[in-house]
Amino acid sequence: MIKQIKFKGITFKNFDIKDFKKIIEKKGLFLFPSGPGLSTIEKEMPYLRALKNADYNFFDSGYFVLLLKYFKKIDVNKFSGYLFIKLFLDYIKKNNNKKLFLVDPNIRLSVSNTKLFNNIGVVKKNINNYIAPHYDSKSISDKRLLNIVKKIKPEYILLNIGGGT
Repeated sequence: MIKQIKFKGITFKNFDIKDFKKIIEKKGLFLFPSGPGLSTIEKEMPYLRALKNADYNFFDSGYFVLLLKYFKKIDVNKFSGYLFIKLFLDYIKKNNNKKLFLVDPNIRLSVSNTKLFNNIGVVKKNINNYIAPHYDSKSISDKRLLNIVKKIKPEYILLNIGGGT
């Protein structure tokens, strides 16, 4: 059984690299909250709601991992978004028929990310892109994005828009 930690109503699951195959084949929302994001969580209600409603929150923040260890005597594994992407790319290389939907902050990164997936064998017809607008942090809504996702029904959606965007 995977250890769970609750922080500010957010459930974090203590995954290990060896759990990756089990994790990636599950459906759900995977989030990798950063230390700075967690430090201001009480001021960012939409972000807090997203974290509370996520299926899996990973220990991405090294600071958070250290604080748990030294102040609460709780040992957890850091499982960064970077490590997850690295493992995900290896997984997609072997399963290159999966439909991907990439949400990027600009056209330059969108082109770059598409090339990355093409270079590991994912064919263009299995990759769809969306350039995210700058969202109003008080009212995050994107009906166009939702409609596209419903139409395409990708197996994986990768949001690459970064904190505060």
